[in-house]
Amino acid sequence: YCLSQLFLVTSIKTKPSIITQNEFCKRSIKQRISSKVVRARSLAIYELEELIGYIRTIDPELEPDQAITLTAFILDKLPEIFQENPTLLDQIKDMSANMKFKRSVHNMTNGNSNRN
Repeated sequence: YCLSQLFLVTSIKTKPSIITQNEFCKRSIKQRISSKVVRARSLAIYELEELIGYIRTIDPELEPDQAITLTAFILDKLPEIFQENPTLLDQIKDMSANMKFKRSVHNMTNGNSNRN
């Protein structure tokens, strides 16, 4: 089940492309992407849109495409920011460890060794 009508599939190293919900779902099925991954992607898209909106509050005169471009620049710089801020990096590692722990407890409780 796909939640958004359009998805922007992009990477700094590739040309961005817009695909329809139907195409995204077809790709998901072909790649056997679990519904959890689809929901996580939808959450990431939502949060990205929130970040773009926040960038526009910093400078309301930015055009939408400029805010999106600035957001892409910020996302590109995040690994550097994490490396330069050990406290933030530790928080990310802690959250990651907590997510993995919850998954392992859930799998043990349900007798499931699946890693999805």
